[in-house]
Amino acid sequence: MRSLLRGAVAISLALSSATCGANEPLPLVGKRPAEEVTLARLLAAPAKFNGSIVRVIALCTIALEGNALYLSEDDLRQSYQDGNGQSIWLQLGWPVSAAIRALDHKYVLVEGRFDNTVKGHEGMYAGAILEVRRIEQSSPEAEAEVRGRLDGRH
Repeated sequence: MRSLLRGAVAISLALSSATCGANEPLPLVGKRPAEEVTLARLLAAPAKFNGSIVRVIALCTIALEGNALYLSEDDLRQSYQDGNGQSIWLQLGWPVSAAIRALDHKYVLVEGRFDNTVKGHEGMYAGAILEVRRIEQSSPEAEAEVRGRLDGRH
């Protein structure tokens, strides 16, 4: 039994050392890369991005039953007036940390899984970003730069 165990260990070590010097990077495990997309594209074709890991820069609101992304301050005001669904729900849970609360009414970069069937609080949203794995402050200039780059690509 011991010799069998030693043989298995020797084979395992030989196989692992054979791949140690490989020049290829290890594959991502459990973390798919995010697809960069504008909020306008998510809103225009939500079914196209359903289930995708997305990265988007947009204006963010943080509020009880109101964590969301908007195209601009004008769209935010319009949404409050008519509930037009031109926004994306951010599923962050509640209460949120002080660091997340500080992002209220700021442009943010968000990465997470987009789901066009989840409509957020009272079904007011065009879809949702779930399983948020990254959220940080950004700027309208960064959003414009991404929009320009993506528009040039399509």
